[in-house]
Amino acid sequence: MPLIWEISQDDVKKTSDFIKQNESKIYARKRVKDNISFPPPEINREVIWECMFDCLLSTRQKSGPNSPIARFQNQKPYPLTYDICVQQSNVEDYIRNQIGTNPSIQYKNKIANFAAHNLTWLEKDGGWEKIDRWLQPLREQRKIKPQLSHKSIEREVANNFTFYFKGIGPKQSRNYLQLLGLTRYEIPIDSRFINWIIANQFPLYLDGVHIGSLERKIINTRLSTPYWYDSILDKLQELSSRCSILPVELDGCVFASFDEEWKEGEIPF
Repeated sequence: MPLIWEISQDDVKKTSDFIKQNESKIYARKRVKDNISFPPPEINREVIWECMFDCLLSTRQKSGPNSPIARFQNQKPYPLTYDICVQQSNVEDYIRNQIGTNPSIQYKNKIANFAAHNLTWLEKDGGWEKIDRWLQPLREQRKIKPQLSHKSIEREVANNFTFYFKGIGPKQSRNYLQLLGLTRYEIPIDSRFINWIIANQFPLYLDGVHIGSLERKIINTRLSTPYWYDSILDKLQELSSRCSILPVELDGCVFASFDEEWKEGEIPF
């Protein structure tokens, strides 16, 4: 049975009211600045590499303003820059040791393994050339106002990131491209989004079961599957359109509504 969510006018009103309550928060405004406003952000290898780390570090742990992740990423100088990592004779050990300086960060071994694998792909397996080719149409789209036709290219690139980057699943690939400032329609669906959907009692059914009645591990498994992830995202895109906002604006408001308010200059990306 496919995903079912017949979006009602009540759903639209709830969401519109929610946007009004949260759109002025710093994180929501940052989403607009980074992903909608002109000019688009500058992107280079350093940025691409560090955004990958943002995704790997925050995959299964909180990254709010007072979290271990935020403290690690706010280090000056940052110990995991592209220029530093690419010079290491054993980059996996180096990354593991650097992350290990903060005992509160989880999954150190996996993060180090994923990052080392991805660096090899970028440097030795033609990854940088692929990245440049995938991002070019997104760069061109960011130079103009958002259009519905942009959605398909954003999704295609997100799927490419999921396929080639180790440790980057459907949610992380959207987070990755959003951190680069290149997407307005493809957004990361994480626990905050699921909690927001459930709290608002939106009529979202997976295989005939309301999402609020499903165990969290079942929901997480569904979100790791491209079919289910894309199906939920399609509905969130439809909801956003009916509220006359972009999905990235909804994402910013949902994120801001759950986390302690960031202060200017604190956001670690």
